[in-house]
Amino acid sequence: MKKIYTFLLLSIAISGAIFAQVDCETPSGLSVSNLTATSATLSWDAVDGVDGYTFQFENVAIGDNRRKHFDAGITSVIVPTPQLVQGETYIWSVKSVCGVTTSDWDPGVLFTVPFEADIIDIHGEDADGDAISLEEIYTVQGIVYGVDLRGGGLSFTIIDATGGINVFSFDEVDDYVVTEGDEIRVTGEIDQYAGLTEIIPSVIEVISTGNDIGLPTPVTALDESTESNYISLSNCTIDDDTDWLGGGSSFNVDITCDGGTFVMRIDDLTELSTEPVPTGSFNLWGIGGQFTFSSPALEGYQIFPMYNSDFISIPERLGHIDAEIDIYPNPNNGDFIIRLNDIEGDASIQVFDLAGKMIVERVVSQNEMGTLVQLKLGATGVYQVVVRSSKGNSIEQVVVQ
Repeated sequence: MKKIYTFLLLSIAISGAIFAQVDCETPSGLSVSNLTATSATLSWDAVDGVDGYTFQFENVAIGDNRRKHFDAGITSVIVPTPQLVQGETYIWSVKSVCGVTTSDWDPGVLFTVPFEADIIDIHGEDADGDAISLEEIYTVQGIVYGVDLRGGGLSFTIIDATGGINVFSFDEVDDYVVTEGDEIRVTGEIDQYAGLTEIIPSVIEVISTGNDIGLPTPVTALDESTESNYISLSNCTIDDDTDWLGGGSSFNVDITCDGGTFVMRIDDLTELSTEPVPTGSFNLWGIGGQFTFSSPALEGYQIFPMYNSDFISIPERLGHIDAEIDIYPNPNNGDFIIRLNDIEGDASIQVFDLAGKMIVERVVSQNEMGTLVQLKLGATGVYQVVVRSSKGNSIEQVVVQ
């Protein structure tokens, strides 16, 4: 088993020539792994019969050559901060020590330390929808949302306080198993496929597990701002039930919601791919996506629901109340007033959360000026207000922040 050594390098002055001995073999197989914004693992192949190794490490920009001697059993070194500076390029090498003689230095390996960034800083697109950080290496940290949408590899979303990004790899990375609610740190190269900005991971580190993913952001349009973010659409219906294949494959379904008509993508690796077509009206939660090969890449936006629970049925509309319904303030902090103008007789008011649970029910008369609703502290999110009267039913949306 390899020994791994973590150390602080000492700067030294280099003088005089170093002469190689033919009976002392130069190490080979130099590699850089687990490269992040805060550390790098530098390894080489063991050489038989040596007494040890001299390791050499240098910031290319300033030439601060540093060396350290290691015993023969050590062939891997972890270089941590503050030895590394984000964005700086380093070269390192190693030579064998055989008694009083040494081998030649290996030619050396270059690597650049990635920047640690908020997702919004690397997920930007220009006016044509093209990623602005292509082929750059970054470390980002966020919460995992949804499920893995690629068998035999990785394709999933992480979101931090500033935005989200898709994590994609043809292969498994660090044996990571995608689990919603994990907080992970990902280092990799920024790429873009079919309009979707991605990070191709070389390192995945799990920071914590079981984190709350919170509530989605209500939207009425799908665009660059919704890409790889947790979003919701309200008052949706499926345009054509035959679009819902439900046989375990991936498929697209057109839906009409508040704001327009959108594409809902059902992936074959979600539980939804084998479910029957949803009926009636529903609110929809999911991850924003994009799939287009057009230029500029400003179309092909989608929403990806992941679970059965992402479809929230809403009460059937039997009609609309002719009179005006006022909800104010909206958005609010959980306290708001519902006022019905010119209703005939009594009316019922019901407030539903997006899981379909009724949390408030009141009966009001035509003489009441307004009904005060007070939701419990911290109950942020989008709610449906259903009003029923002799003139019919109506549904309005209220946002609690």
